Parts: sequence; C-alpha cells; structure tokens
Amino acid sequence: MGEVIPKICRPGPARTVKISGPLTVAAARRAIVAIRRLAKVSAEPIALDIHSGGGEVEAFYQLTGVMENLRVNGEKCKVFTLARNTRSAATYLLLAGHHAFALPQAQLGLHGTRGALPKNRQLLTRETTLALAMRLDRENRSVARILAKRIIFRIAARQHELRPTNARSSTQTPLASMEKLTSQIARRLTSDGARRLLHESFERLKLVFALSASFPTQTQAAASHNLPRREARVFQATIAYELAANPGGAWRLDATAGAELLMDYLLAKDFLPGDHLKLARRIARRFGPDFLNGPATRIYARLQRRNPAKAEEYLIKTALPHALGLWYFAMTLCHRLLAGACEFSAPDAYWLGLVDEVLPEAAP
Repeated sequence: MGEVIPKICRPGPARTVKISGPLTVAAARRAIVAIRRLAKVSAEPIALDIHSGGGEVEAFYQLTGVMENLRVNGEKCKVFTLARNTRSAATYLLLAGHHAFALPQAQLGLHGTRGALPKNRQLLTRETTLALAMRLDRENRSVARILAKRIIFRIAARQHELRPTNARSSTQTPLASMEKLTSQIARRLTSDGARRLLHESFERLKLVFALSASFPTQTQAAASHNLPRREARVFQATIAYELAANPGGAWRLDATAGAELLMDYLLAKDFLPGDHLKLARRIARRFGPDFLNGPATRIYARLQRRNPAKAEEYLIKTALPHALGLWYFAMTLCHRLLAGACEFSAPDAYWLGLVDEVLPEAAP
C-alpha cells in the first residue's frame, strides 16, 4: 500500500521529534521548540513520531499552525507524522501531517471534541448546555476542515490506485463516481465499523450534492457581502431536501428533526465561504486525468500536443466537478469521524485516506 504516490523516505532519527504520553499544551510547546530548532538547520522534512492517548485540542491547533507555516528561507519545511498508537487529538495530529505513516500494527482511535462539566457543582441549565453543545460543534467543524485538507489528497490517491477497476463511463456524474469509489474502498475494509463509517459518510454526501447548486462559484465566493443571502438559500434548500426525502408526512419539524436539520445546514454551510475552490483546482490539476472519460481524455491528449496551456485549462475545467465531489466527500467523512468514537487498523486507515502509507515493517 502506498505505491501510487511515490514512497517517501522518513527522516532519520536526527530529524525526528517524539511525542509520547498525553498531548498537552506544554508537550506541544516542547515539540514546537524542537521542530523550529531542526528547521533552522535545513528545510528537509521533519518527522513527528506520535505515541499518545490524546489530550487537548488546543495542543493540536498549536502544532498544526506551526506545521502549516514552517518556512526556511522562504522554502516550505514539511512535517511528516508517524503513528505507533494514537487516540483522540493525537490522531488528529497524525492525520494533519504532510505525509502520514502508520506502523502495520498501529491502532488509530478517534472521537469528537469533548467538554468538561462545571467543577463547582453549578447546576446545568438549558442555556449552558446549549452553549457547550454549540462550542463543541464549532470545534468539531474546525478540526474537520483542517483534516479534510489533508485527507482529500489521500482519497484522490486511493482513487488513482483503484482506477483500473474504477473506469469512468462517458455519462458518469460526480455523485455516481463517488458511489463507485466508495464501493471499491468498502470491499477493501476489514472492520464493520470502518464500513459503517464509509456508508454513513456517503449518505451525508447525497445531501451535500443535493444542496451544491447553492454553493458559490469562484466569482460568487469573492463577493462576501452575499454570504447571508446564500446562507438563507441553503437553509431553505435543506428544508426542501428533507421534505422531498421523507414524503407523506413522515418528517415533521419537531425538536429532534429540528436538531438534525440544523446539523444538515451547518454541514452545508461549511462550503459557502468558497475557500475550498482553490484546493479543488489543485486536485483537478494534479489528478485531473483520473476524472476524464474516454472522449475527454482524447481531447486533452490532442490539446497537450498543440497547446499545453489550453490543455491544462481544459483539464481543470473538466475535472473540477469531480474534484469538488472529492472535497465534499472528504468533509462528510471528517464530520462522521468526529460524530462519535471509532477505532481503525492501519490498513483500514490507509483505505479511508487517513494515512498516506502503511510501513512494511515495524520501525525502530
């Protein structure tokens, strides 16, 4: 596994930073000091070796902030991550690596963000519980967005790997393409929990595709003053989707349905700023040929011979709807990852796009 994207050598011990034990803010700060010290030496990749049962989300934010912005004389210094055994926020950190490795016997545990009850025996009120729920939801969506920006490239690599058995028909829609890809991945998963997560993610993907007509184009995304109007349209479209999906009065806007409706709306709302469009273009440029059917492949090959610039423009334009489908799926998958508690073996983590590579044997 990991053959499609060329195998990447892990940095040696001299450029490895270890995190062992609870992922606290103090532990994150120590790791950041060590990472920055190594970055001063060279822009060669740095390895973050993680063996942790989890800890504080704030520690995850601090480390990923440094990882994303680490530069040496203007050159990006990448941070690779390695899982021995990880849980909770430590798994978030693993998934956020520029290239994520897992040992063959590694176990990856994951759950949504959690909040503590008041320690002073103060009575919980409806207002305080709602405030806590909203804070945790915001945090889950923030973490999901960070993880999806890495996972989308890994899922695109799995699609490339499965391409011989996932040939695209001339009329295949982005949703049909994703359905075929998820069915291919499901057959390679070893646990019922991983297959259930994949199925639930695809079911949520149907909703996102149904609402995608309300999502902005690049031109619309630049006009931020239209955001409240677009939010209202998406909320209306979400209600219409539920009514259509539950005909005959099966769905009523009671408290339970209202909570589900709000979660549907918040999932769709993540696509409204439009900042994912640049990322989708990168996916279309890098993996574009995988999204082309037979006629489009021939047109692209002809353009490449005559005008490479026009060929790239054609590739991005043609592949972009499918690349956006991958982004929608990466986001729904990350939302489901944080909706409950789950645990994955290293091979299942590979096929779900959580890691780039499962090492052939235990690393020292």
